[in-house]
Amino acid sequence: MKFSYTLLWALAFSTIMGCSDDDSSSTKASSESSSSKEENKLDCTVANGENYNIVSPKTGEKFSIGDTVSLVFGTKIEDSGFRVVYATSDEDRGIDMFDESQDAVMDGKTCNTYKVVLSDNDNGNVKASKTASLSVMGYVNTSKRASVDIVVSE
Repeated sequence: MKFSYTLLWALAFSTIMGCSDDDSSSTKASSESSSSKEENKLDCTVANGENYNIVSPKTGEKFSIGDTVSLVFGTKIEDSGFRVVYATSDEDRGIDMFDESQDAVMDGKTCNTYKVVLSDNDNGNVKASKTASLSVMGYVNTSKRASVDIVVSE
């Protein structure tokens, strides 16, 4: 009888462990700390007096609507999450590229990667612009942010 209970517990435990989150979830695909060989070579260290260090994409990099941009940055801002905002100019308030706040490692040296698709979403329309930018900011504390200027064509 004890063997039966032990077997049942072992089966239940293995089933529960099999249902745990892993790196293949859709949330992990859009936001994760860097693990690829290329991104591990990047230096995401945040300088003294700064809040963020965006290392990718580079200023002036060119994309087309529909492209996926790999936004890689380091931060030391403590917040409940982060937003990624696309704007076509300095006067444009921009649109959130994700429906929810995104997690990030906030130790000031780890590279965080967001896969941002330059396409329309529920938050607005992505328009082509020679003066576009991607900004990363705290979800609550939006005054502390960093932006990178990019060029987006049709």
